[in-house]
Amino acid sequence: MVDPKTPRAANSHGFLKLFESLFKILTQQVAYQTGCKVFEQNQRVTLGNILHKTNVKNGGINYKPLFDSAGQGLDINSGKVLVIAYDVSHPGGVDPESIDPQKPPRNDKDKDETPSVVGLVANIAKDAVNS
Repeated sequence: MVDPKTPRAANSHGFLKLFESLFKILTQQVAYQTGCKVFEQNQRVTLGNILHKTNVKNGGINYKPLFDSAGQGLDINSGKVLVIAYDVSHPGGVDPESIDPQKPPRNDKDKDETPSVVGLVANIAKDAVNS
């Protein structure tokens, strides 16, 4: 979708994402002004970014690591290297400025019970690049 950056079109991105979700179709929005600059000012990097993003959204692969002979033992494309990674996101802490020194300390009932979130990933697909 290409549209101008005007106050009237300000909500177009939200509507586009709504329809993308409702109808399960991939979308790519480019501001009209950006499209004009790409061609009028020969902005190849911006054009590349738009094309790369569109390619990935359509299931394409933009980059695949290639290993020279010194790195063959680490080549994740060989099927002989297992990569496992995780990340933990903890809820934000309490802002010390918001603590009232006149109040008694918080008890366990008042504790923030927002859970931490753990994400795991591994290259376990038979053909990870084309899966």
